[in-house]
Amino acid sequence: MTTLHAHPLFDRLASARRILVAGAGGGFDVYAGLPLALSLMHQGKEVQLANLTFSAVEVFREEVRQRPPRRIPH
Repeated sequence: MTTLHAHPLFDRLASARRILVAGAGGGFDVYAGLPLALSLMHQGKEVQLANLTFSAVEVFREEVRQRPPRRIPH
C-alpha cells in the first residue's frame, strides 16, 4: 500500500523547493490539493495554492479582487 508521504509524486518533487498546487474549479480541487500541500509543507517545501475559477468575479468589489494572497502558517 502506498502512503501519502511515499507516493511517487513526492519522489518527483524531492529536489523542488517551491511548488504550486493548482486546481481548476468545482471546489473539490481544493480538498484534493490541501492534503498534498500540507504534506509538502511538512517536508519543508514552500507551497502556493492556486485555483482557476469559472465564477463571475467581475461582480465582486474592486477591493475584494485586489486583496493580497493570504499566507498559511506552518
